[in-house]
Amino acid sequence: MTAGNTLHPKDSNRVWRQDFSREVNQANSLLEYTDFSKLYEKLRKKTPPDKPILVLFADADNLKQVNDTFGHELGDALIAEIATILNDNLPSGSIICRKGGDEFIACTAVKNFETAERVAAGITCMLNNRRFLLSHEVLLSCSVGASISVNYECSLHTQLKNADTAMYLAKSSGKGQLRVFDEHACSKLLMVQELAKVFFSDLKTKRLSFCFQPIYRMSNRQIVGAEALIRWHHEKYGMICPEIIVEIAGKSGRMRELGDFILSEACSAAIHWPLDTFVSVNFSPSDFLRADFADFVLSELRAVGLDASRLRIEITESEKMLLTDDVFSNLSKLRQNGVSVGIDDFGTGNSTMANIDKVPVDFVKIDKSLVSDCHQRKSSKIFINAISKVSRHLKLEVIAEGVETVQEYAILRGLGVIFAQGFYFHRPISPERMLNLFSVPITDFLWTKDNLYQPDLSD
Repeated sequence: MTAGNTLHPKDSNRVWRQDFSREVNQANSLLEYTDFSKLYEKLRKKTPPDKPILVLFADADNLKQVNDTFGHELGDALIAEIATILNDNLPSGSIICRKGGDEFIACTAVKNFETAERVAAGITCMLNNRRFLLSHEVLLSCSVGASISVNYECSLHTQLKNADTAMYLAKSSGKGQLRVFDEHACSKLLMVQELAKVFFSDLKTKRLSFCFQPIYRMSNRQIVGAEALIRWHHEKYGMICPEIIVEIAGKSGRMRELGDFILSEACSAAIHWPLDTFVSVNFSPSDFLRADFADFVLSELRAVGLDASRLRIEITESEKMLLTDDVFSNLSKLRQNGVSVGIDDFGTGNSTMANIDKVPVDFVKIDKSLVSDCHQRKSSKIFINAISKVSRHLKLEVIAEGVETVQEYAILRGLGVIFAQGFYFHRPISPERMLNLFSVPITDFLWTKDNLYQPDLSD
């Protein structure tokens, strides 16, 4: 059987069936793959212009594993099973085709977008379960991408391309999943894929850079330190945000190299700052699971010559991760040697106050989602007030990030927040400008004494 030349169109009561392997005989007739486009156009002509057409792209996740474990005969049976599921469960009038060795495409007209998503979800569910094939229990796993377009906007080339992209996104998200094509999400995926190919080389040649966002003491507006933020300016995509850089590093298996780069560069810059200031570096939770993480950090401090008390390390993770033995060991060893450790994005749901007294940390950083418009949101004020009180009781410092207005500043200071960073104080700046900023005298901000009110938590 030639890959890509088997087609299963359903048209009213007529059904063409094709065998998908020499070993599994189900064939009644064979249609060339090129006829798929002709049948697609016929489907479009029969479908009202305002009705959606759904295109599915399904890929078997574990065909190679089945072939290697049980042999190709069972692999062929698995392919035939996928064909049967599609053929028996898609709506009447659907067109089904085996595009390649373990890839299938199908299209069908549906009543509306909700129906299309329901059909796609149902097929995905049936393509991901255990089956008994040739006396063996086999896990059937397929990643499915879906493209849904109104008929008058349809193009076979575009829909197949979009469904293929969505399928790849589903597979990269953990396999056995469905993804419906979304232009923004899939454009991001393609960008991440392209950047991942050059990430390590750009990291080695220091095409990635970093900047600092100053951190201020709320009471006297004095700079006490700064957070190091990674930056990457790409010729095609422009400035890549830190979240995307971390995602790319994770997908390319370079999280360790990225963390090493940031720590080395940040400490090298901070060595020239005033002795009573600190530099804060954010690390991935996976870094704390490394048995040698604390030793690596302390070794880097010795190599650069930066005192341990001038480094702060932030971790973002759930309390479940924070309470594991490896994380606990690294946190404790860093603190015993003078490095301050804290929880980033506190209050977002990833980290809660329930176990904060069990975690060996020195500070918490309130997430900007709580800080934003906190003067107008009673729930945020209550939550920040609770964080501040619990932290004071546990002798933890509180830092607020994302402060952008005088109203937010006033609320936070009134609630006992000690340190803050954000555009209200200063935008992220280059290492050179950060060094110069320490020599600038403290000046008044846009607020006055009248702005510093005690917030009323009852309104």
